[in-house]
Amino acid sequence: MKNHSFLSVFVLILFALGGTLLSCEKEAVQPESQPEETQIPLVYDSLYLSGKVLLHQTCTIVAVAEGNELSYSWELNLGTLLGSGSSVTFNACCAGNHNVKCTVTDGYGNSQCKEVNIFVPE
Repeated sequence: MKNHSFLSVFVLILFALGGTLLSCEKEAVQPESQPEETQIPLVYDSLYLSGKVLLHQTCTIVAVAEGNELSYSWELNLGTLLGSGSSVTFNACCAGNHNVKCTVTDGYGNSQCKEVNIFVPE
């Protein structure tokens, strides 16, 4: 009878240990979540000259805009633009009206355009 009791206790211990081991599951490790990028709407506030424009002189033209991953594209009919980004330097090569256009595009493909007319006296 002792062997039978010993065997019963042994089997109960095995079941208890087996149940405990089987019920211990590893928790799934979640990768660190990246914060979602907040989409800031494209707002193109202004395009302005910083300084007075004289013949054969330079002045700075500034585009003021807000949004995600902005890029700037500049165009003009006469003269030279130097630089890139939200501000460029304009060199007035000759007297007259000079049209400068700046298009701002955000990382989502939205774009807005503004123009400024610069009069250069003789």
